[in-house]
Amino acid sequence: MLKQPYVNNRRILLLLKTPPPFGGGEVLSAYLEKYVRELSDFLVIPIRSKKRTRINQGSFRLWKIGEFISSWWLLLMAAIKYRPRLIFMLFGHSFPPFFRDSVYFWTARLFRAKFCTDLAGERFSILYKNKLSRWYGLFVLSRLKCIRVLGENISNELKGFGITNVVIMDNGVSVPTIVPSKRQTDDHTVKFLFVGAHSAEKGLDVLLCACERLRNHRIRFELHTIGQWASDDYRKRVMKFCRKADLTDNIHLHGMKHGTEKWSIYSCCQIMILPSFTEGQPLVILEALACGMPIISTTVGGIPQIIENGVNGFLVNPGKSGELAEVMEILIRNSELRHNISERNKGLYQQRFTESLYNKTMVAWLRDCVEDGFKAYGQRYILETNEKKS
Repeated sequence: MLKQPYVNNRRILLLLKTPPPFGGGEVLSAYLEKYVRELSDFLVIPIRSKKRTRINQGSFRLWKIGEFISSWWLLLMAAIKYRPRLIFMLFGHSFPPFFRDSVYFWTARLFRAKFCTDLAGERFSILYKNKLSRWYGLFVLSRLKCIRVLGENISNELKGFGITNVVIMDNGVSVPTIVPSKRQTDDHTVKFLFVGAHSAEKGLDVLLCACERLRNHRIRFELHTIGQWASDDYRKRVMKFCRKADLTDNIHLHGMKHGTEKWSIYSCCQIMILPSFTEGQPLVILEALACGMPIISTTVGGIPQIIENGVNGFLVNPGKSGELAEVMEILIRNSELRHNISERNKGLYQQRFTESLYNKTMVAWLRDCVEDGFKAYGQRYILETNEKKS
């Protein structure tokens, strides 16, 4: 059901996919849903599902048809009743979910409403498939009012396809104050933290190979992981590798954790590590900044706009376990470097990546899109004087 009672000035309609699952897009949508609840010009249609997981996203399921029809019907009724001037929702990246979500866009066109979306990851996969899917993707994306992306390199890649109606904007996260900002184990064992889907795409295989190298060099460390397994077969393969590489004492696989359990694991670790092959601007990296963790990640997506080598972490090329092991060892052996990076990262989080700043910037941008006040396509959106609008 719709979240707000009827008023005649609901100019902006948000279709927000909220948790579960607890992916970046869903978490950010939950932030935004809560924030705009008291704003008179916003209306929210939450799209929730207990069946959706990070693993079945992007795949076809019969029950997804029912969920789509239900949410589309809510959109249609809201469009008839409120006649919004702008509709915002996240689009799927691959062809089936993108085609499904484009129906919302065409519905908005029937009511002469502008449409904005958010590229939560690194790319729209539909643009890299066959000619038909690329044509349809370009046909729709070029007709949107604006597309929010997470970094300059992502914006430039879309520009290569002729898509210039983009704006660059950071994500934001909320971290409880109970998470300690300084961590040191009694036996001086450095603990790494990996958070994300346990899959090859997230670089878990590469990370385990790097851990094997450290183990062979008799370097003391621990790796703690939080996340859902891509499949049971993949879990068995990882467990087999850990036993073969004699890593069972070094690797602690916690599975999916939320709330207090999740943050208690954060609080006992010192370094965040995310060796993904593809990313946008991962929330787990922003959470690590807030907790004062040095970060090791890869040169993909919007990550290079967050991490500067040697300043607030290290970047390695994706798939290079040797490079990864080297920078892990640098941080293991240099406690002073870890401390200096920790202080910088907490400041960077407060400056760019808080939940409050994310919410205010999103609201200001959407209001600008309604009034055609935003014209600086391809550039970073800075809140500045727009903060008073939110």
